[in-house]
Amino acid sequence: MADCCEGILEENLPRLFDTPSAAVLPGGSEDCEGGGYGLAIARGIVEAHRGTNSGFNQHPGCRFEVCLPLASD
Repeated sequence: MADCCEGILEENLPRLFDTPSAAVLPGGSEDCEGGGYGLAIARGIVEAHRGTNSGFNQHPGCRFEVCLPLASD
């Protein structure tokens, strides 16, 4: 998923999926709606399925990726 936000401060990228995350917009949590728990919840769900997630800046906004393993028989 990609969006057109203003991007994420580079120093906040390593803790992007921490709870709560004020790293979404350069201005911090006062510029965001919500409590910042969505990415942390997503991380928990993805990790419970042995997957990985990542977030990074991609002009003009951000990109979030989820990788899940293939199901085995």
